[in-house]
Amino acid sequence: MRHPADGEAWKEFDRTFPEFAADPRNVRLGLATDGFKPYGVLNQHHSTWPIFIFPYNLPPWKCMKKEYMMMTVLITEDPGRSIDVYLRPLVDELKDLWTNGVRTYDKSTGKMFTLRAAVMWTMNDFPAYAMVSGWRTKGYMACPFPDGYASNIARCVNVDGGKFTGLKSHDCHVFMQHLLPVGIRHLLPEDVVKPIIFLHKYDARDGSLARRGIACWSCQLSLDVSNRKASRRAEKKCTQQGKARRINYRGFGSI
Repeated sequence: MRHPADGEAWKEFDRTFPEFAADPRNVRLGLATDGFKPYGVLNQHHSTWPIFIFPYNLPPWKCMKKEYMMMTVLITEDPGRSIDVYLRPLVDELKDLWTNGVRTYDKSTGKMFTLRAAVMWTMNDFPAYAMVSGWRTKGYMACPFPDGYASNIARCVNVDGGKFTGLKSHDCHVFMQHLLPVGIRHLLPEDVVKPIIFLHKYDARDGSLARRGIACWSCQLSLDVSNRKASRRAEKKCTQQGKARRINYRGFGSI
């Protein structure tokens, strides 16, 4: 893929908004931001957050060049959770460009036309992504990506050691909700597999699941496990008693 226009996301956008895609003069934008400490170790408490917008209507060898990037906002402190306050004027202008557009002169035709713009995506590292999007990327209830999306889980598999290493929170969600149920359904009894699969689909943000029986499934799973442990203990005890009887019988026959 030489340009984002070759990607599926770009094509899906065209299919969803054909009126916007019909005019190649409409601008497709990307937004990026990150913080840095301009004074290095001399001042660890001061950080600067530039917010850039860049057009994707240019050829691939131009669209990421610095001369075509526009710094729309410069935040001279760590915005933290208040970054939406700093972004509010920019967001309002971008929404207006998407909804209403702006009258613009087309030099090639010598006529005015309504130029519209759309933000296709944002680019950030994980901390900045959490601040800009409002998603949790760490800690309790972290879920940085939409359901069903994950990174390359195969790179996290240690075949020799039988372990996973380097899984992100969204990787764990996809593994628990989609991959593990497939792996265990032929390894464990059905009455154990069903509660496990149900619990793996549980989302703590959706309280309705509790009303639909998560507590009952948890109790059922605990009961099934306890019963199986008791059954194994009883079976082991019977086996040991059987061995003892055989030893006694052999001993009695030798007298």
